[in-house]
Amino acid sequence: MKSFNKNIILTAALIASTYTALIWAATDTNNNYQFVAVKNCKVVMQKEMNSEQREAYLAFKQQEHKMHELELPIQDIEIEIQQYSDQIESLVKLAIVDNEDSLYIDKSLLSKHEDIANEFSEFMSEYQTSFDALGEHGQVIVQYAETFETFETTIEADLENVEYDHIEIISPNDSTINSCYNNTLEALM
Repeated sequence: MKSFNKNIILTAALIASTYTALIWAATDTNNNYQFVAVKNCKVVMQKEMNSEQREAYLAFKQQEHKMHELELPIQDIEIEIQQYSDQIESLVKLAIVDNEDSLYIDKSLLSKHEDIANEFSEFMSEYQTSFDALGEHGQVIVQYAETFETFETTIEADLENVEYDHIEIISPNDSTINSCYNNTLEALM
């Protein structure tokens, strides 16, 4: 029975170590980050990033990812904000009619306008923390812009005598480039 338990423990340890090695290999940030200079949709230069470039690029991408996560709740409410805005605007147009000879104000519609405006104000205060977090992280992005500038400057030094339209980054997860101007490429310069 004890031999059986040792085999199970050994097998479990082997599986766990294999799994850990696979995860480590997949997240290894020191592999195959390259930058590619493209001119007229053709590769004119391709070079592996050095450690300084890679670190600066990954730091910037991490901050970009955080910013995207912070924007998601706000993107989700944009439709509702637009609906409130449209309702408020249409009620104002209906409630206040001004022509050359007279001014007509519909108090019931004006009251409804005020109710919707209050509802909108409550709705916006529910999401105030999301707006605040986005604003605070915006300051962090400004701080990381210097890191990106270092990355950009380092790459530009390697491209001193190369004519190019833009730069694309190839990460370990991307084995190819998209050398024409599509939404999927990361044109940096």
